[in-house]
Amino acid sequence: MIRTALITIAMFTVAASSLNHAESFNDMDPHNNCGCQWQGPFSWIVDSSDTIAIVEVISHNGNSMDVTIEQLIKGGHTEPTVRIWGDTGYECRPPVSLFPNQSKWLLALQRIDKPPENGFDPFHPERSFGRKGDYQLSACGAYWLAVDDDKVSGNITSMLEWEWQPKMDPVPVSVIIDFINGQAGYADIIGYSNEITSIEVMIRQSKQWLKNQQ
Repeated sequence: MIRTALITIAMFTVAASSLNHAESFNDMDPHNNCGCQWQGPFSWIVDSSDTIAIVEVISHNGNSMDVTIEQLIKGGHTEPTVRIWGDTGYECRPPVSLFPNQSKWLLALQRIDKPPENGFDPFHPERSFGRKGDYQLSACGAYWLAVDDDKVSGNITSMLEWEWQPKMDPVPVSVIIDFINGQAGYADIIGYSNEITSIEVMIRQSKQWLKNQQ
């Protein structure tokens, strides 16, 4: 299976039912705030993410949130609780306020191996870039999917840029896990959706995405 086959992607799109904070998600615009380029739907970024896990949010502190790992799908992390750092206004991350306590998510994370100089202020640890060994969540693509009743919702395969929650049916978590592990394809995901974006629009979006990567 070649996940980067743009023709296949251009023909299919799926995502999910609305989130509790839909307006807040739609108001995010990392492209203007930090200049990052759209990295694509969840299905595009799983290969480049070093850690993918189903988590439950347990607390917030400034621009960080602590989560418990319910299921580690990719990566070597073994601690049951991790800290994830969000936006302070310019890091190309979503604000952690969009992830309420006790909500569950499928997240594609990046480990913080080398924080920038002055990135962490011990006198104000609640507003920081993050500590070495913690994780960050990018907003430059669909790096998160909401989990509810063993299904996920969000931008799983849609080509629409800066869209985190297209209006499509939820997909079973098991199908997404199989996709991440290389045991399922786009067609398996689409089988649970009730909408396909027009081929013309998808091809146009594909060409624009390729242009942005140059």
